[in-house]
Amino acid sequence: MFLRIASAWILLGLIIAPSSYGMQNSATTGTLAGTIRDVSGAVVPGVMVTARSVTTNQTRRASSGDDGTYRFVALPVGNYELRIEVPGFDPYVNPTLTINLGRTILLDITLNPAGVTQIVTVTDQPPPIDPTATATTTTIDPERIEELPVNSRNYLEFTLLAPGVAPSNPQSTAGARGQAGSPLADSGFTFGGLRPRSNSIAIDGLDNTDETTGSARVALSPEIVREFQIINNGISAESGGAAGGAINVVTKTGTNDFHGDAFVFAQNEIFNARESVTAKAGVGRPLFHRYQPGFSLGGPIQHDRLFFYVAAEQEHLLADSAADISRSARERINGGLASGLAPSLPVRSLQTERFRIGADETEAAGKMTYLAGRHTVNSRFAFTNSRLRGEAFNTEELNDISSRGTSYTKDYQLTASDMMVVSPGLINEIRFQASTRRALSNGGDRLGPEVDIVGIARLGRPYDGDTARRENRVQVLDNIIIERGHHELKAGITVNHVQLLSEMRDGFGGLFIFRTVDDFLAARAAEWRQAFGTAGTQLSTTSFGAFVQDRYQPIGSLTLNLGARYDIERLPQSFRTDYRNISPRIGLAWNPSSPWVLRTGFGLYYDRIPLAFLNRAIQKDGSRAFEQVASDEVASSIFSTIGGHVASPFSTFAPSIFRADPAFVTPYSAQANASVERLISKDVTARARGRIISSLAGYTCCVRATSILFPH
Repeated sequence: MFLRIASAWILLGLIIAPSSYGMQNSATTGTLAGTIRDVSGAVVPGVMVTARSVTTNQTRRASSGDDGTYRFVALPVGNYELRIEVPGFDPYVNPTLTINLGRTILLDITLNPAGVTQIVTVTDQPPPIDPTATATTTTIDPERIEELPVNSRNYLEFTLLAPGVAPSNPQSTAGARGQAGSPLADSGFTFGGLRPRSNSIAIDGLDNTDETTGSARVALSPEIVREFQIINNGISAESGGAAGGAINVVTKTGTNDFHGDAFVFAQNEIFNARESVTAKAGVGRPLFHRYQPGFSLGGPIQHDRLFFYVAAEQEHLLADSAADISRSARERINGGLASGLAPSLPVRSLQTERFRIGADETEAAGKMTYLAGRHTVNSRFAFTNSRLRGEAFNTEELNDISSRGTSYTKDYQLTASDMMVVSPGLINEIRFQASTRRALSNGGDRLGPEVDIVGIARLGRPYDGDTARRENRVQVLDNIIIERGHHELKAGITVNHVQLLSEMRDGFGGLFIFRTVDDFLAARAAEWRQAFGTAGTQLSTTSFGAFVQDRYQPIGSLTLNLGARYDIERLPQSFRTDYRNISPRIGLAWNPSSPWVLRTGFGLYYDRIPLAFLNRAIQKDGSRAFEQVASDEVASSIFSTIGGHVASPFSTFAPSIFRADPAFVTPYSAQANASVERLISKDVTARARGRIISSLAGYTCCVRATSILFPH
């Protein structure tokens, strides 16, 4: 309650403060700023500065103010030529200036008196330290994407290069492949230990997060990714729907020159070291064939006006795998099943040899860019088609082949954006996307139940096997930037509508849990649970967000980011709508001397509600479906009675159902951070930082109206 009251007062203070608003970390662009002086050190006001893209010839102009400062806001990332021509001074040209995603490039300029030289050409580059950045970010630039090796060509693996980011769990990479398009249980990584489903993944400023699971949706070839930024502290008010971290991806744009690549990425077991276990057994290397051909091509359709960029690749994987179940446990389990244990259990033995797994994935994307005066119009279409064989369900090494399965995922995404430069200090951008995802999964055993011997082996139909869902999204957002003196205002609104059509059959095949192999052989189940009824559901959510952000520099060495965001998510009818989601965002950067930057910040970050949580309460509400749960002697009796088969509902058992929590509030985290960064050399910085998560709340959206049978 205290945090909510404090948020309201902070928002009120931001509204009445004399400021224009802006943001530090743009989702698709960067900023260029500096001070113009003459050789005596005096500032030069009223100078027109021209920034020209060296690849498309698109130009932007800005003039220096009374204090000699100039500023270009919302510059598309890329390489620029900076030019100044003013009477009384020699022309100034910097031909190689790179604008990076979400970064403010500071470039001070000194003009020489006219007549000294015909033209002054400089190649100075700004230092790698950004003294105005209040957020803690890591930028993966084009050179690192091009040169660094990455398994399976999944660019999101570069996220792990950022400090404070770790894999969410061993299964988050979808087995050996690490495939972005597979139906993972979460995003695959965690920021500062927060929930892996609490991250935001955006492409070209639009949401690319699976609202059901929190994973990434459409997968892009690295060939079309220009760069991306990882923000794990101090996310600005522009970003919502993430209590953890954020990833902003920007795709490549065609240029006035044709450029393309063709490649084949290949892996074969002959290049792998022989495993020690197989070497002792005299068995050869496990089969591993991966071939991934692809290409990219970009260029002009009309010079200086219309450009295209396309990229596609196809992966084929065929490999051997094996369950890491101990030989003694496997022999005892197989012996018990052979002797007649659980005669109705469909799985009659655990796989003793290696088995084949495979994958096929197609990734394709194309982008069109149209430059029309003050407008920059982009449109992109992306497609992913993925199939996993034998590695679905976030496969663990203890899973028998019967508990693995096949999954199919297909994504389509269409996006469009228009950035309009009304004046050097006024820019408006509108973005739109329509996307759909279809995901299917089938277990190796289609009948059930699943048998889980804790920490030893898992066999039978997976608990979450045999599911189908389609997730449709329509998103519209509009942002405006106003630059006035030492203030930069950014404000915006967003609407995001998501529809889920699903048949998630979690638990409909049944589940028996045993503590040990001895318990399994003696038919002593620790727990039984199974769902009954109709699995099909249909639901939708619509979220609305608005924000204001002020980037204010009262003095050259101090930068303040003061912002606030307000979000409302309209949930299905049975869920309470929380209207109190005010998120203050405060950041500070202090540059006491040129090599040092001190940063600190605080903010509330309201999370998204995974649709899988909502679906459970809607599906298993007692009328559509329900669960029955039993423990110890009762569960053992059921296992013995039905012989390990899928059960029918027991009329003597009360149902176990889920209901929306009437006291539900939107999940959020309260975070504070501090860091210090020092410029060591021209290309090297050192940074130390810390993060405090002072509050976590609201991570339960539904409660179980439980009826579990325990022994008397």
